Amino acid sequence: MVNILKFLFNFYFEMKYRLLFYFTKRENNIVDIQNAYLINRDTKELKSIDNINFIKKIGHEILVDTNNQNNYILDIGFKWNKKEYRIQFAPNPTKDRIIFPFFSLNDIKTKANNQIIMIQDDFGNIEMNMERNRLINQYCGPIGDFYKSKNHGIPLSNLYSLKYKDFLFRDVRLKMEDIFLNEYEIDETNQNDVFQLKRNLDDTKLNKYSTNEDYILKTYDKFNLDWKKMIIGVLDWIFGKKKNE
Repeated sequence: MVNILKFLFNFYFEMKYRLLFYFTKRENNIVDIQNAYLINRDTKELKSIDNINFIKKIGHEILVDTNNQNNYILDIGFKWNKKEYRIQFAPNPTKDRIIFPFFSLNDIKTKANNQIIMIQDDFGNIEMNMERNRLINQYCGPIGDFYKSKNHGIPLSNLYSLKYKDFLFRDVRLKMEDIFLNEYEIDETNQNDVFQLKRNLDDTKLNKYSTNEDYILKTYDKFNLDWKKMIIGVLDWIFGKKKNE
């Protein structure tokens, strides 16, 4: 009986994501380019590119010409599956074109359903930290990993704010928290690294407290258990998304 239930659950999950991918593929533009900019690494100068003929779509592949000045970053805004993202390409003397990352059925299944929900700095800049929060989730991309899975990582120091005309993750000390309550610190030692979100609760949190419930109760002063919502939540977890193998 258990094996039959497992088969039915897996069959449901498989059909759900295959249908999702099928209808996504039927759209005219899987990746819809919104805008493009050249950003100077040093002066932070911004040049808008009105003519985006450097981007060519061939089948499912999008080729990007990188023939621009060496000290500039090519920053492209695009929409995929009704959400807006940004990606960057750095000029490479050995390559004059780069293939735009293509997101497959397997990417949808293994997407990291995690994001940063809070950023704090030493100066309490609430509005700027909200912008940092928006940026880091926008550059994380459709699969939530800064394109590490595509061998195309974007360093934190290159995340550019069009609102502030600045690189907001350079020469700062930041503390961040994700939806799993994991904590991250950004400073001059790791600002040039490609950021990577954790996929679940940090092991150090699990080791510090004997149970997840204990950690939550110690983190929040007011926490009332609602058995009705808990049951609905469990059903939503089973039927609402693909479980990680």
